[in-house]
Amino acid sequence: MASAMLKPQKKWFVFFILLVIAAGFRVALAHWFPNDAPDDGRIYAQIARNTLEQHVYSHETAPPYDPSYIRLPGYPLFLSAVYSIFGHTNNGAVRIAQALIDTGTCALVALLAFYWQPDEKRKQVTAIAALALAAVCPFTTIYAVTILTEVPTNFFVVAMCLAATLAFRNGFTTEDTEGSLKNRNDFKRALFWWSIAGLLGGVAVLLRPDCGLFVAAIGFTLVITTIWSAVAARTATGAQASSLAMSTTARKFDVRKRGRLRSSGRFALPPHAKISRVFVAGAVFSIAFALALTPWTIRN
Repeated sequence: MASAMLKPQKKWFVFFILLVIAAGFRVALAHWFPNDAPDDGRIYAQIARNTLEQHVYSHETAPPYDPSYIRLPGYPLFLSAVYSIFGHTNNGAVRIAQALIDTGTCALVALLAFYWQPDEKRKQVTAIAALALAAVCPFTTIYAVTILTEVPTNFFVVAMCLAATLAFRNGFTTEDTEGSLKNRNDFKRALFWWSIAGLLGGVAVLLRPDCGLFVAAIGFTLVITTIWSAVAARTATGAQASSLAMSTTARKFDVRKRGRLRSSGRFALPPHAKISRVFVAGAVFSIAFALALTPWTIRN
């Protein structure tokens, strides 16, 4: 029993150690190997400084600082937040912040792997393996040392995928009655996570416009899930009706079996109810996504 209790603690310890390694690796690179070469980084930094010093969103280096829209505002506003605390030219602080954000992305990757693993016994091992791979992955780590959008973009995209995963788990795995309290609570939680996913997707697009592809992929998955669920429900209903018809032709019908069949048909969510829930979920996701983009849209 004692060894069984220690196993979860060991896994949490391994998880913590991997996070420390991921953070240390990224902070070391950010400190010892800074990279200011990309021209995009200079533009982002200039916009951030103009936002703080001239109170205008512009990439100009001299007056009159005409307003600009050549870059989306997500990353310059992130730089402005860091500059306002640590100094207007302190890119070292930006790199440290990005190193910590990228470490958070590693943790989100582990959570995503945990939820996507169907085998309950292997969930923790899968999460640890995913964290280990993310912690030492050089292809994402190298962006922590640059003044570019990739690090916060990765964080918000993975967070959006995690929120969508939780929404799917709460909204499409229950088999309760349509009016049951548990079903309603699950659907409310699903709508909450759909709203979070939409907001995160909007913020990701404000960092990089091509993140709209990830948002579209989640919407496409929602549609495919709806079609699959409707087809599966219709197939199950047809098979159940055939079984009931064959049973009624028999001379002696098992009353208890008939009651079970009728109960299962009466208490399952009908296809139209599932479709309506999906429409509501899609609307919440889309509205939250649009809300995140509204200020920038109005500004332009």
